[in-house]
Amino acid sequence: MTSPPVPQSHSQEKAQPQPIRLSQLGEGFKDVAQFLEKITTKVDGRVVFRGHANADWALQPSALRSNVYGIRNRYHLNCWKAIAGKFVSANSDLEWLALAQHYGVATPLLDWTTNPLVALFFAAQHARQINGEADGVVYMVDLSSFNQRPDPTFDVFSDWSGVPFYLSEGFHRRAVSQSSVMTLHPPNASSPTVYKSEIVYKLPGWAKFGVQAALKKLGLGAEDLYADINTAASEFSARLRMECGRDFSAHSLIP
Repeated sequence: MTSPPVPQSHSQEKAQPQPIRLSQLGEGFKDVAQFLEKITTKVDGRVVFRGHANADWALQPSALRSNVYGIRNRYHLNCWKAIAGKFVSANSDLEWLALAQHYGVATPLLDWTTNPLVALFFAAQHARQINGEADGVVYMVDLSSFNQRPDPTFDVFSDWSGVPFYLSEGFHRRAVSQSSVMTLHPPNASSPTVYKSEIVYKLPGWAKFGVQAALKKLGLGAEDLYADINTAASEFSARLRMECGRDFSAHSLIP
């Protein structure tokens, strides 16, 4: 006769990823539908979107944020070329910067997407605050707010300021799956570049879990949007952290 299972403590139960209820998935689909309905009334002309997992994050490139080290001058770009050039090639400074951005190096580039659901995916990612999961937001910008692509001879690190340049194409495989475009911001600006942007949707932190599950059912999971397994694995780990400790009882977000 086998011994009865030893009951787990509440803390032990929380340490395991918990499944998601069908009702939670249903709420996620409702939130996605609400998001699409809301932006339908706002889209007028050519626009791009960007999702932030934390509503408090600044709408500026990572290299230009405080306490972040990145490529902000010609010397650093040349160092990156020397290292990355052993593995990949590029035809311009902008392509080298885009490659750096793709592999997690901070640059004066900012990623956008023409697909609003991709922006919602990023808004639904894990971002912890002192009082719990942070609220996410989706920004929308009309392309008329940006300058057009600079001349091929333009020096990215020259002393320029003003409105960012819009780069109509991506430079890597991930750009295709994410419908990605970029903007180039002045790397030497003393303050964040000001341009017209609008928060078109706010996603409460408690709703992120269901929205992630709904987007995954729609073919917009991390493994669908990322072209490399390293980033997909990182996003999967974040998804596990969000799932951990929730008291759901039916179908899991994790396949």
